[in-house]
Amino acid sequence: MCVLDADSCLMCFFLMIRRPPRATLFPSTTSSVLPSPVVIVGVGNLGRALSRYDGFVAGGFPVAGLVDADPAVVGRRVAGNVVRSVEDLGALVAETGCTVGIVATPASAAQAAVDSLVASGVTSILNFAPTVVTVPERVDLRQVDLATELQILGYHQHHRAVEARSGRATG
Repeated sequence: MCVLDADSCLMCFFLMIRRPPRATLFPSTTSSVLPSPVVIVGVGNLGRALSRYDGFVAGGFPVAGLVDADPAVVGRRVAGNVVRSVEDLGALVAETGCTVGIVATPASAAQAAVDSLVASGVTSILNFAPTVVTVPERVDLRQVDLATELQILGYHQHHRAVEARSGRATG
């Protein structure tokens, strides 16, 4: 298990690196853990990559649907799902029972995507858009800021390099 908790290590939380399977994280009174279907809003490069990520299914989060605002993308098959119009989001959530939404849109479209997910009944949102979004108190929101994560790695890399140089100078 990761020595950092999920709040301190977003990538560990998201990618489930070094973490026990979902069933052991969330014990239930029954022997099976029900899946939590996911809908991805935004089917650009990041949305397509996320839709193909095997860890979602392994973690109990099968991708049940994809939506996008671009008419050139709507109707295409991506990772076994036909991309639907963002206007169909409410129907898709109702049909699939999705309770988790992933936002993989440009920053300019993120708040509208979040608002649509909330209006459709989604109660947990993972936001990859490079912007801050707001949700009602009843909705859980996690922000994944890849640029910040890279800056943190850069800081640690720089710190190791400084330590290595000072170690050579003194010893």
